[in-house]
Amino acid sequence: MSICQIKVWISIYSTWELWKDGASSELVDPSINKSFDFDEVQRCIHIGLLCVQHYADDRPTMSNIVSMLTNKSAIVSLPERPAFYVGRKIIHDELSSKGFCTDSTIEITTSTVEITSSTTDMTDS
Repeated sequence: MSICQIKVWISIYSTWELWKDGASSELVDPSINKSFDFDEVQRCIHIGLLCVQHYADDRPTMSNIVSMLTNKSAIVSLPERPAFYVGRKIIHDELSSKGFCTDSTIEITTSTVEITSSTTDMTDS
């Protein structure tokens, strides 16, 4: 697992937590200075969370996404908790207990294994 994958998972989990707690506005860049439509932010985050559901069958189709973004019709499905969901504190505590992180950083070591295959011609001569 790469550090980029971990950052994406943590972002999805944090987004889901804020969305379910009704605090999606915390995801908006503060430089916008509250000049945004909160309902539109909620709607876009809701749709985004539907698009990252664990099972592809649970995700909306592209035509459904376009429809949800262009029409103000109700979005009928609710996103499920992310498949590998763990709270932010749990991630930090787990990594800390293994000596991978301090209060301000998270260090992760990964190993790559390369597998090569060889083919042998088994035809009779």
